[in-house]
Amino acid sequence: MKKMVLLFLVLLGFISCVSVKNLPQNPSPYISKIDLVKGVKQEGERIVPLPFKGKIGKKPMVFLILKNATGVNRVKIRLYSKKILIEEYEISFGKPGEYYSRVVLWQGLKARKKGTYTLAIFVNRNLLGIKKFRIE
Repeated sequence: MKKMVLLFLVLLGFISCVSVKNLPQNPSPYISKIDLVKGVKQEGERIVPLPFKGKIGKKPMVFLILKNATGVNRVKIRLYSKKILIEEYEISFGKPGEYYSRVVLWQGLKARKKGTYTLAIFVNRNLLGIKKFRIE
């Protein structure tokens, strides 16, 4: 019986010495910026958004910065008016096994009438961002 207790204590000591802080992490993608702009321009290797001065115009462009993406990704941009889906866009990027610390994406929207709209941004079927805006 003493041998079993001793064996149990040795095993318990072994289990309690295991560290999990060095396990690799699989970062989840997230959106660091969602904006509505009138366009984008390239400055060297950078893509720079061109903001609206004052009110949002009738033909806005969605500008996104996505971080921590891994592998092949699908970004869906859905535009709603009064809870009704009126437009949907899809942008795919990436290669299997690749890590992307920062991805800049943009998509022009069709001309819109005055009103309140909601953007829903999905990455690989997960809702990652919502932005409400008004065109006046």
